[in-house]
Amino acid sequence: MALMADSLTVPKEWLSLQLDLTPIKFHKQKKSPSPVSLPRGDQKLKLHKDPWVLKKKLTISDIDNLFRLMLKKVLVQVHVLPFMEEEQVEEMNNEAGARVEIKDLDTGLDHELTLRMWTGSRCYVLNDNWRESFVRRRKLNAGDEIWMYWDRYNLCFFFTVRGRLLNFSGNGNSSL
Repeated sequence: MALMADSLTVPKEWLSLQLDLTPIKFHKQKKSPSPVSLPRGDQKLKLHKDPWVLKKKLTISDIDNLFRLMLKKVLVQVHVLPFMEEEQVEEMNNEAGARVEIKDLDTGLDHELTLRMWTGSRCYVLNDNWRESFVRRRKLNAGDEIWMYWDRYNLCFFFTVRGRLLNFSGNGNSSL
C-alpha cells in the first residue's frame, strides 16, 4: 500500500518511525599517545609557499646614479618569465625591454618601469623611473631589504620594503 504526500507517492515501508536505541560503546584509552618527536631542523611548520621570491638587500649600485635595480637572472627566469605573456618575454630580451607595472603595497601606488636583460652582467634590471619612483620617493638606502613577486593573475610585480638599515649619525639621531 502506498501513501500520498501532496503529489509524491512513496511506499509504506519507507515511512517507519522506529528508532535504533542501541547504546553507543566508547572504548577507554589506557594511556595517552606518545608525543611525536621531530628531528632537529624540521620543527618549522610551513603552511604555504612564500610568494615573495625576489628578496634583495639593496646595494650602492641599486640606489646610485645608475638608475636601475639589478635582479638575479635565475630568480627572474624561474619565478617571473614562465608567468608573463609571451609578448612581454620577447620585449624583455631585446634592448628596449618590456614595460611592467609595479604595485607598491606599502603606499598603494602603482608605477610603470622597464624590465630587461642587462647584457653586461647577464642579469635582469628594472629601470626607467626606478630611482625616482622608489629610491627617492621611498628614501631607500643601501642595506634596506626589499621583497617582490610577480603576480601571475594581475601580470604585475608587487613590492614592499621589509627592512630598513638604521643609519646612526654622530649627533645621536637615527634615521629610518
